[in-house]
Amino acid sequence: MPLTRENEIAHKAIGFAIEVHRSMGPGLDKEVYRKCLEQEMNMAGMPYQRDIAIPLTYKNTPLNLSFNIDFILDNGIMLILDSGEAIAEHRIHSMVKLLQDKSLKLGLIINFNYTLMKNGIRRVTNHKMLETLNQTGDLNS
Repeated sequence: MPLTRENEIAHKAIGFAIEVHRSMGPGLDKEVYRKCLEQEMNMAGMPYQRDIAIPLTYKNTPLNLSFNIDFILDNGIMLILDSGEAIAEHRIHSMVKLLQDKSLKLGLIINFNYTLMKNGIRRVTNHKMLETLNQTGDLNS
């Protein structure tokens, strides 16, 4: 399966999110969950990048706008955090585009505003990259 490494990282990320949710509960501001999640990753020694700005372009013209990614874990998966009412469909489409732009295979949208944390986690894959991997058999492209 081409996502083995990413699946391992995602499993750890979900564990961190569940621990934060168990401790803090739903209903807080996104920034609270970001700080707590960052602390969990630091305690576990998980390498990550934070606050990655992806410049947006239209027909190869810079728009002087960017989309911010909350975390990229171990150069493997993207995390976008939320604490709104629900995971909006446009967030999923945005993540697919961002995964393509960063050449990543997998991302998680984590919304902490659910009573049951598992209902607030949405797994998103870069379908174009996975199709290429399936055609070439190259897991490292």
